Amino acid sequence: MQWLYSHALGGVKVQVPESYLEEAITSLSQDYSDLLIEQEGEDVWSCPECGSEKVESYTSGKIPAFFLFWLIQFPLWPTKKKFTCKQCGARFREEQLREATRT
Repeated sequence: MQWLYSHALGGVKVQVPESYLEEAITSLSQDYSDLLIEQEGEDVWSCPECGSEKVESYTSGKIPAFFLFWLIQFPLWPTKKKFTCKQCGARFREEQLREATRT
């Protein structure tokens, strides 16, 4: 899936034969996140600055990547997953977050 175009193209479309329509609607309307957490476990991150668990991830570099892709039609700009603490506002990389959570 090309993240640069996903919203412009209308997101993800699922196609199923008519005979499976009701089953597909039922399956797509259910929330399986609890089952996934039960099977895979849940990462609980702590802020390296204040210790809060109100940590959210974001991807940096999307805007330059988009413009470079628009200009040369190829995404060469690297994007990086970073985190921010909603309590103290600190920003940090995944390595810093893993180190703080380990200790």
